Amino acid sequence: MSVAEFVKNLKPNNSEFGLKSKALLEGKDFPTTKDEYWKYTRLRKLTKNEFYQKDGSISTDLNSIWKEDIPNRLVVVNGIYSPELSKHNLNITSGIESIAKEIPGKDEINSGDDQIFSLIGKAFAQDGLKIDLNNTKEWDELQIIFVNTQNGAIANSLIRIKASKNANARILCNYVSEGAGVGFTNSYFNLETEANANLELINLQAENPNCFHVQSVNGVQARDSKISVWNFSSGADLIRNNVNIRQDGKGCDTHVNGLYYGEEKQHVDNHVFIDHASEDCESNELFKGVMNGQATGVFNGRVIVRKDSQRINAFQQNSNILLSDKATINSKPELEIYADDVKCSHGSVTGQLDENALFYLKARGISEDRARKMLVSSFLEEVVETLATEELKNYVVRQMAQKIDLLDHE
Repeated sequence: MSVAEFVKNLKPNNSEFGLKSKALLEGKDFPTTKDEYWKYTRLRKLTKNEFYQKDGSISTDLNSIWKEDIPNRLVVVNGIYSPELSKHNLNITSGIESIAKEIPGKDEINSGDDQIFSLIGKAFAQDGLKIDLNNTKEWDELQIIFVNTQNGAIANSLIRIKASKNANARILCNYVSEGAGVGFTNSYFNLETEANANLELINLQAENPNCFHVQSVNGVQARDSKISVWNFSSGADLIRNNVNIRQDGKGCDTHVNGLYYGEEKQHVDNHVFIDHASEDCESNELFKGVMNGQATGVFNGRVIVRKDSQRINAFQQNSNILLSDKATINSKPELEIYADDVKCSHGSVTGQLDENALFYLKARGISEDRARKMLVSSFLEEVVETLATEELKNYVVRQMAQKIDLLDHE
C-alpha cells in the first residue's frame, strides 16, 4: 500500500522539517515482509484502516494511572499537549516550531524502511514537546500519559528530550486508549545526553486490543553518559518498537530492556540498533517475551562495533516462552564487529513452561492456574528487576497486571 493512500485524510504541518519529511515520503510504499527490517511483520492489519487527526479533548479519568510520587506530569491527547491536565516545574516547550530546528527531517541513526513511520509522524504531527533536563543535584522525574481517543484517531507524538551535562532524569510514559475503538499511536522520541548525563525512559504500552502502536526512539550519547530504555508491551493489536542509539563519545553506557506479552492474534515486534561509534563503551540488551494463543513475537537486536571502537563490552539476550502451540517467536540477535579488542556475546532461547516445575508446584497444593502465573511472573521478573527503584518496579507490575492475566502480582 502506498503511504499517500494511508495519509490521504491527514493535514501536514507547515514546519520546515515537516515539509521535508512529507517530501521524503512521496512515492513511497509501506514495507512488506520482503524487506529485511519487516521480515516477520505484516502491516496490512494497520494500513487497511482509515485514520484522522482529532482534537485534544478526553473524558478518561487518569487518576489510576498517575504515579503519586512523581511531581511532574504531562498529558498528551491524540498527539496534542494538554496544559490543562498537566502540572510541572520543568523547562518544557510545546508546539511544532519549538522542536522543528532540533529534529532532522531525515534521521541520522536509522535508515531505509525503518524510518517510514518517523517521517509520517514528523510530517503530520499537530504538536510537539521539547524537554530540557538539567538537574545535576538530584533526579528529575517526569510522567507523560499519552491518550488515544480512538474512533479512527491517529496520534503522532513528537518528543525531543535533552539531558544536559551531569543531569539525571527519569521519564515514565504510559500509553492508554479510550473505549474499545480503533486508534493508531505513532510516537517519535529524539534523545540527547551531554557528558556524564544519565537519562532513563520507561514505556508502558497498554492500549486496547483494537489499537496499533509504533514507537521510534532515537538517541545520541556524548562521553561518559548513560541512556536506559525499557519497553513494556502488553496492549494493542500490533506493536512495533524501534530503538536506535549511537554512542558518540568515550565511556558511554547503553541499556535497552523489554518485556512483551501477546495473546489471541496480537503481534509485538521489537527492533534495537546500538551503534558503538566510540571506544571504551558498554551496551546491554535484555528482552523477554511470553506468547499465548495465536500471538507472534519478534525480536531483532543489532549491535555494530566500528573499526576504531576498541575496548567494547556488548551483551545481548532474548528469551521467550510459548504458552500455545499456535504462538510464534522470531528471534534474531546480530553482532557486527570490526574491532579486535572487544567482549561481545548474544543469545536467544525459546521454549515452553517447565513441566517439572509446574508439577512440583501442583504437588504442593497450588492450583494449575496459580502455578502458571507464578512461573510466568518468575520468568519475566528479571526484566522488571532492572528498574531503578522498588516503587517503580511495583508500579510497573501493577499496571501490566491489568493487561496480563497470567502476571502474578499478589
